[in-house]
Amino acid sequence: MGKTLSDEGEGYLERSARGAVILLIGRLVSTALSAATVILIARLIGSRDYGYVAMAMIPLSIANLLSNPGVSAGLTRYIAHYRATGRDGDIPILLKAGLSVNALLSLLLTLLLYLLSPQLSMLFHAPPIQGLLRLASLYVAVNTLLLTAQAAFTGFERMELYSLTSIVYSILRFALSIILILLGLGAMGAMTGNVAATALAALLGLLLLLPHLRSSPGASMREREAISLLLAYGFPLFISSLLTVGLNQLYNLLLASHVEASVVGNYQAAVNFSALLSLLTTPIITTLFPLFSQLDRGELREAFQTSVKYTALLLTPLTLFLIALSEEVVSIVYGRNYSLASGYLALYLVNFLFIGLGGLSVANLLNGQGETRVVFQIRLINLLLGLPMGFILIPRLGVVGLLITLIAAPRLGLFYGLYWIWRRYGFTLDVGSSAKIYLSSLAAFLLVEFLLGALGLEDWVSLLLGGLLYLILYVLLTASLRTLDEGDFRNLRRMSRALGPLSPLIDPLISLVEALSKRFGL
Repeated sequence: MGKTLSDEGEGYLERSARGAVILLIGRLVSTALSAATVILIARLIGSRDYGYVAMAMIPLSIANLLSNPGVSAGLTRYIAHYRATGRDGDIPILLKAGLSVNALLSLLLTLLLYLLSPQLSMLFHAPPIQGLLRLASLYVAVNTLLLTAQAAFTGFERMELYSLTSIVYSILRFALSIILILLGLGAMGAMTGNVAATALAALLGLLLLLPHLRSSPGASMREREAISLLLAYGFPLFISSLLTVGLNQLYNLLLASHVEASVVGNYQAAVNFSALLSLLTTPIITTLFPLFSQLDRGELREAFQTSVKYTALLLTPLTLFLIALSEEVVSIVYGRNYSLASGYLALYLVNFLFIGLGGLSVANLLNGQGETRVVFQIRLINLLLGLPMGFILIPRLGVVGLLITLIAAPRLGLFYGLYWIWRRYGFTLDVGSSAKIYLSSLAAFLLVEFLLGALGLEDWVSLLLGGLLYLILYVLLTASLRTLDEGDFRNLRRMSRALGPLSPLIDPLISLVEALSKRFGL
C-alpha cells in the first residue's frame, strides 16, 4: 500500500499544490492566449514566413541561454532557503546581485546578435531573416529580466505574481502581433509584437520586485559575496543547460541549414502543441524545485515517488491521446497547409512518455538538494550521445533525424540520475505504479486508435468522441489495475483541498476512481 505523507510532508505538498494551481490557472490563461496567437500567426503568414520567424528564434534562444549563467536558479533556491531559515535580510542583496549580472550579460549579447545578423541570415540561406534578427536582438535583454523576476517570485512562493506577468505578456503579444500582421507587416509584425509584449511584462515584473529590493538591517552579506554565491550554485546548472538547451539549439541550427523554411514552419507548428503539455509540466517543475529545496532526506523518498506517480498519472494518458489524434488536431488547428506537422507531432510527443520514469522529478530533486554536479554529469552524458547522433541523422533525415535524436539521446542520462539517487539516498521509482499507469494509458490508446480508425469520422467528431472514450477507458483501467490505493486517495484529497475553487471539480473524479477501485477489490 502507498504511504500517506507525514504532516510536515503534507504541509509542503499542500503549499506546492496550491502554488501549482495558481501557476496552472495563469498558464491556462496565458497558454490559451499564446495558442491563439501562434495559430493565427501561422494561418495569417503561411508556412514559409512562419519558418522564417522560427529560424530567427534559433540564435535568439541561444543568446537567451547565454544571458543567464544559472543566476535565476540560484535566486529561486536561495530565496526559498533563506526564507525557511530566517535570513530574510540577505534576500535584497541576492536580488540586486542577480539582476545586475543578468542585465549586463543580456545587454552584451543583444549587441552581439545585432552585429552578427547578416552572417546568420547567410548561414540559413534566408536573407529575409536579417531584419527579423536585428529586431529580435532586443528580446534577449527584456526576456532575461522577465525570467529573472519570475525566478524570484518562485523563490518567494508568490506564484500569483509569476502568473500575472505571464498573462500580461500573453495578452499584449496576442493584441500587438495580430494587429501588426493585419496592418501588413507579416513576419516582422509577429516579431515586433513579441518583443514589445516581453518588454512591458518585464517592466511590470521589475516594478513588482521593488518592495523586495529595499535594504534590510539584518543583511549579513555583501553584493560581491552574493554574486559569488549565486554563480557558484548556478554555474554548474548553466553548463548543464548549455549542454541540453544549447545542444537542442545546435540541432535546430543544423536543421535550418539543411531544410527549406516551409519544413521548419511545419516542424515549429508541431512543436507548438507541446504547449498543451507544458501547461501542466511547467507548474509542476516550477513548484517541485522549491519543494525539494525545503525537504530533508527523510521526506525525500515520499515526495519523489509521489511526484513521479501523480504527474505520470495525469500526463502519460494525455500524451498518448494527443499521439492518437495528432492528424485530427493539426487539421483542425492549422488546416491542410501544414501537411507534415501531424507526423512530426506524434513523434515529438514520445519525449513526454518518460515522465513516468522520473523525467520531471530527477533533475528537480538533485537541484533542490544542491547536487548540481550530478545534473552536470547527466547533461554531459546527453551531449556525448546527442552530438554525434545529431550530426549524423539531421543532415540525412531532416526533421525525422532531429526527432529521433531528441528521443534517444537523453535517456542514458535519465537512467544515470535514477541510479545516482538510489546509491545516494537509497530509493528509486515506485516501479509497480509506473508500470500500471503505462499499461492503462497504452491499452486505452490502442482501443481508441483502433475504433476511430475503423469509423472514419470527421476530425471534430473524432476528437470529441476519442477524448470521451479515452477518459472512460483510462479511468476504468486505472481502477481495475488498482493503480491507486487508500494512501494515494488520502494524499490526493489532501492536495485537492489546497486547490481551492478547483477542488469541487477534482473531488468527484477522485471519488469515482476510489469507488471503482473498491468495486474491483481494493
